Amino acid sequence: MSEHSPISGATQDLGPGLWLNSVPIPNTAAAAGTGPSYLYMVDANWFYLFYRGTDNKLMWCQKEFGAQWSPGKALKESDPGLVTAFSPAAAAWPVRGPEPSLLYVFFVRPNDSKNQIWFTVFDGANWSQGEPLVTQDGQTQSTPTSPAAIHVNDKLYVFFKADDPSNRIIYTFFDGKNWAPSRYINDVEDHTSAAPAVVFFNGGLYIFFKGDGNNQVAMCKPSPDGRWLPCQVLNDASGPIITSPAPAAMVLRGQLCVFYTPNSNNPMKYCLGTPDQTPWTSWDINDVDHPNSTPAGGPASGHRNDQRIWFVPAVAGTSEIRESMHKDDPDPKKFLDNWNWAATDPTWSDDYLNTCPGGNPFITWQGRQWWINYWWDTLSGTWQGSGYQSNFDPTRFFTPGPGQDELTLCTFDPNRPGDDPKEACITAEIVLADLLGYGDYVLTVRANEPKQFGAFEPNVCFGAFTYQFGISTEETNQHREIDMLETLSYGSQLRKPGTNAQFTLQPAIDTVINRFPIPADCSVVTLWLRRQDPEVVGSWDTGLFIFNGSYSLEQIRSGKIPQSIHNWLPTTSAGGKERLPHHTPESRERLHINLYLTSTQVPSHPAGFPPQNPHSVILTRFEFAELP
Repeated sequence: MSEHSPISGATQDLGPGLWLNSVPIPNTAAAAGTGPSYLYMVDANWFYLFYRGTDNKLMWCQKEFGAQWSPGKALKESDPGLVTAFSPAAAAWPVRGPEPSLLYVFFVRPNDSKNQIWFTVFDGANWSQGEPLVTQDGQTQSTPTSPAAIHVNDKLYVFFKADDPSNRIIYTFFDGKNWAPSRYINDVEDHTSAAPAVVFFNGGLYIFFKGDGNNQVAMCKPSPDGRWLPCQVLNDASGPIITSPAPAAMVLRGQLCVFYTPNSNNPMKYCLGTPDQTPWTSWDINDVDHPNSTPAGGPASGHRNDQRIWFVPAVAGTSEIRESMHKDDPDPKKFLDNWNWAATDPTWSDDYLNTCPGGNPFITWQGRQWWINYWWDTLSGTWQGSGYQSNFDPTRFFTPGPGQDELTLCTFDPNRPGDDPKEACITAEIVLADLLGYGDYVLTVRANEPKQFGAFEPNVCFGAFTYQFGISTEETNQHREIDMLETLSYGSQLRKPGTNAQFTLQPAIDTVINRFPIPADCSVVTLWLRRQDPEVVGSWDTGLFIFNGSYSLEQIRSGKIPQSIHNWLPTTSAGGKERLPHHTPESRERLHINLYLTSTQVPSHPAGFPPQNPHSVILTRFEFAELP
């Protein structure tokens, strides 16, 4: 393993909570020295464990939400080839439509001198015959230990330790048709002596592994080009984090969680941190039944929509798989302050996750990742029942355009199957994954139904704004909200006749609600937010601008464009300066874009009543750049 740079940054302590006593999962006789693989199916409330049986057979057990684990059994008794020398890896391939997701299990057969990786697929009824993983260039793939698998953005990735003296980490991915030629995770000589672990976090894949020769836990984080930066050793207050078996990893409310065991005489531990943090915070797993239980072959980890960690180790010296659960700190406020776990980790809730198309909480637009399940669940929908009556169902409110350049957001459509006017109105919200802070934001939007913004019905609002869910340290604007645009009718807001739009800062008072009219014939607008540090003197103050037409940031900065429809410098309004939010390392405000119903009674409809006609907008541009 090469030299690694330490991970630096701020620490946020989520608290140790309480590990409940581990309990055995009945009839799960696992081979000594191997741990299980844990999987939650994204399109059903089912949980799965895959493991190596005492006779090397590939075994599995399952449970439905709220039920007990089924007895362990072989994947397919009739296929003698479904046997494994190590712990298997599992991942789900989401299938759109009514069909269940496909389950992939990866394994290495025993007594195979080539250590080839094989896989089998479950279609909801049967397991396929095992077949070797062969990449598009005709090469089989080999590893002397367990692989790791994960599905992200319509690709199924498999990571594994090279079966050669380099001990480097290799990966390939399946795009639904072919396995891509395998490659190293980066060009730096980083070695592992055990199986890697991989998680999806903040729009990228993070890899954790045990260092070759020093047993240090290291992390490789993604680079902007889609590969990985040189790996870094994880440190806690005592120094480098050391592990004996391979580590396991998961994401928990905007932080990375890694499980490890320093040596055979130590209890299992876990640490929490973020990619640029040092030191990470470590805790023992306080299992009073087995205080020194070291998992054989490494742990498996996951989480559930009740905000608890699931942890499934195989206890050393026994063949039974045991299950331990982490009960979170009962005070949710500490998680809300500066952290929106729905928006910081859009996969934290299984209920939220399985409502997304293909089980994916992200879409790509303008080269960036946007969350589509912001604080949405199947039981109530966002804001439903609170006066807004808006149903932000992420399967129904958006349509991507060609080449990911355009994105259509839509509301209730009486002609669309499933849109019931008696239910809450289908409304839209996407949230940018990136934390951008100060700089130039440019957004171009085209009215689609109706064709002019001025023709929107009184209770339909298009909005673009920065927002942090949790309460921040700002004295006034505690959610760090800057409204780049809200298209609001006079009837909805009861302010300033003849206007249909506004800029504002929060909390809104008359002096910082800056109202203006969008011309009746305006079908395309470009919004420009120049966000400046409120403490900076002698340069541009924060300004909000709206233009009639489509303009790029380059055109705006050049000044060779028509005069804006309207512009506003908040510092020129009473109460404006103190409402301009700061951006700090702890800030979690993100750009939101939505199309929703206002909560205010309007002359033609009661509050939250669906519009009489469909409404949609087409997003055609988003740019961000630091201030020149």
